[in-house]
Amino acid sequence: MKLNDKLQNNDLYPFHMPGHKRNKNFNIPASEIDITEIDGFDNLHSPTDLLDDMQKEISKLFGAKKSIISVNGSTCCILAAISAVAKENATIIIARNCHKSVYNACYINKLKVEYIEPEYNTEFGCYKNITQKSIDTAIAKHPNACAVVITSPTYEGYVSNVSCNIPLIIDSAHGAHFSFADFLPKQAKADIVIESLHKTLPALTQSAVIHINNEKFFEKVKKQKKLSKKVYGYIRNKLTELCNNGINRKMHRLFKKQRKLL
Repeated sequence: MKLNDKLQNNDLYPFHMPGHKRNKNFNIPASEIDITEIDGFDNLHSPTDLLDDMQKEISKLFGAKKSIISVNGSTCCILAAISAVAKENATIIIARNCHKSVYNACYINKLKVEYIEPEYNTEFGCYKNITQKSIDTAIAKHPNACAVVITSPTYEGYVSNVSCNIPLIIDSAHGAHFSFADFLPKQAKADIVIESLHKTLPALTQSAVIHINNEKFFEKVKKQKKLSKKVYGYIRNKLTELCNNGINRKMHRLFKKQRKLL
C-alpha cells in the first residue's frame, strides 16, 4: 500500500503527537493525515518500506541512481551534500552566486572557499551562467579541491552545462520541472543534484529531493541528512508522492498547455 492510501485509511487512535490527535473539530487543514513516525509508516531517516518505495520511484522518474526526499527544503539538502563530500579545512570551489545555504555549509565545515565568477548580465543586473572554461581554470588552480558547487538554473533561469573531474554539486532548486517538457532545458546531471519540488512542481513548501548519481556519496549524504533538523512531515511526504504520481500521469500535457498560453 502506498503512503497516500495508508494515510487516508488510517483508523488507529493517535496516542502520539501532534496534540490535535487528527481531530477535525479543531479545523486544522490536513490534520487528519498529520502523524509522526509510528509503526507501519516507515522512518524518513532510515526508510525500508513506504518511504523507501517512494524514493525509488522518484529516482526512476528523474533518472537518478539514488534519491533522498527532504521535508526541510533544498537548504537541508545542500548542507548534507557539501558535508558529505568535504572534510574539515578542505578547499572547495563555489560559484559566487550560490545560495546562502552553500556559504553556511562552507562555514560549518570550516572550508577554504575559492570562487568562480559567473558571467554577468549588465542590462538586467544579474548573474548569468557558469562557463566550462571558468570551471577548468578554477580546478587547474586548485586541483586538490574537494568539490565544485554551482547553481543551475539560476533564479533568473540561466542554465550552466558543465562537467568536471572532481565531485560536482548542482543546486538545481528551480529546475525540478526540466525533465517533463521537451522544450525545456535538460535536467541537471552531476554527482549530486538538489531540486526543490515545491518551487516548480505541485508539492508543499519545503518538499525537496537530493539526486545522487555517484553512489559512493549515498551513505555519506544519508548520514548527514540524519543530522539535520528532525521534521517528520508526513503531509509533505504524501504531497511529494502525489506530486510524482501527477507528473507520471499528466505533467507533460500540462506543460505543453502552459506553453501555448505563453
